[in-house]
Amino acid sequence: MSRLAIHDKYAVRMGIPQDISRKVNKIVDSFSIHDVGRRLPPKPSPYIIDV
Repeated sequence: MSRLAIHDKYAVRMGIPQDISRKVNKIVDSFSIHDVGRRLPPKPSPYIIDV
């Protein structure tokens, strides 16, 4: 089951129509900040020296 299918499953259980749930998923996923916690942090530059 995909993560969007899980969102739809629980939305329907809460009385939210599936088409509305899918539209909300698309809106939320369109923002880059949404997945910030699931990305790896950038590697530190070897040229930065801690003082």
